[in-house]
Amino acid sequence: MDAKTPSPSDLDDLKPLDPFFRTYMRRFVAHFEKNYKEIHQIDLDRTGRQAAGHVFLRHFIPSFEEKPHPRMTPEIEERYRQLLNEQKAFSLTILEMTQDLMIFQNQASARQMAAFQQFLSRNLPSGGGLEPPKPEEFEAAAAEVTAQTTLTPILDLLARIQAGRISLKTINLYQDVPVTNEAQVLELLPERNQARIGLERTQAAIIRKEGHTYFKSPNLPGLVKGYVISLDAHEPVAVMGRFHLANPRNARRENVRVRPALPIKIVLTSKGETFSGKLLDISLHGLGIELPRSDPLNIDEAVDVELFLPPSYEFTLSGTVVGARKLEAGGSSLGLKIFPGKREEAILNGYIKERQKEVLLELKKISEREEIRLPTFNKERR
Repeated sequence: MDAKTPSPSDLDDLKPLDPFFRTYMRRFVAHFEKNYKEIHQIDLDRTGRQAAGHVFLRHFIPSFEEKPHPRMTPEIEERYRQLLNEQKAFSLTILEMTQDLMIFQNQASARQMAAFQQFLSRNLPSGGGLEPPKPEEFEAAAAEVTAQTTLTPILDLLARIQAGRISLKTINLYQDVPVTNEAQVLELLPERNQARIGLERTQAAIIRKEGHTYFKSPNLPGLVKGYVISLDAHEPVAVMGRFHLANPRNARRENVRVRPALPIKIVLTSKGETFSGKLLDISLHGLGIELPRSDPLNIDEAVDVELFLPPSYEFTLSGTVVGARKLEAGGSSLGLKIFPGKREEAILNGYIKERQKEVLLELKKISEREEIRLPTFNKERR
């Protein structure tokens, strides 16, 4: 393994991946350490881990700047030369690094797509019939591109998960609360690009209602969305298809968001004007609000929010409008970023956790009812 200087054109192509390479050494060493142990049945010692780090710096990261490599002690240099012969361990590590790179690219692409969509929603002129594409339209376009550009077909990756008994999880949002459970690849149907997936019963109840789920696994190049073709709730087993890489934001939020069980009054004050609205959802640092007024507030507009939370909490928060749109049925909806103090944050956190417990308990009861055991529905999509 001799280090070679990339050509100028290669460096230009690799430059956008600089953030990935700069932060990857620790993960690279962890992958190599795991593979080394599986091969030799012994742990890699401290000197070996340091030597693996030098292997990464000299052979696995492009040199975008003319900088000398860190110097090695004689002991580490000797171990470094020994590790260069660990071809099998490095081959396995390269495969894992390739997967991590694909995840990095997919997440970067998803962030850019979300930013582009937000840019359109903010900058297209309103009132002239010109509207940005809906999120599901962006997603459909992404699915088409994924089918054409993914290096390894998702069904092949599911086959590896099945053969290696690798962890596979399903993720859905139920009333905006993330629900995650283990799943199992039972059978592949390559002629239809589908797979039979064994599900946990509560997850099956959500999937039956929503018609899709998100899959997460160390063997997948990011979050994968799959649609229900048919579902047998008695087992529970679903035939899934139309797999494609998804925007990770669709199934993961920085803060857990919950919907109130009962209507909650909210009062906004902006530029000396006060008006009442209805709380749609709440997280530790964000609110979704519905207002009767049809002209939404402006993005980045500062507001004061008077909030009434059960059982008897009342307080005022400062906030900023981060999303606004008119509703077809009349009125408007707002997304607010809020800035709670320590007292308010503790109250919000307690309310959110309690509501989350209620939602999950409700989901468990639903999954145990007789209606969840209705005959299989079938939405065959070819």
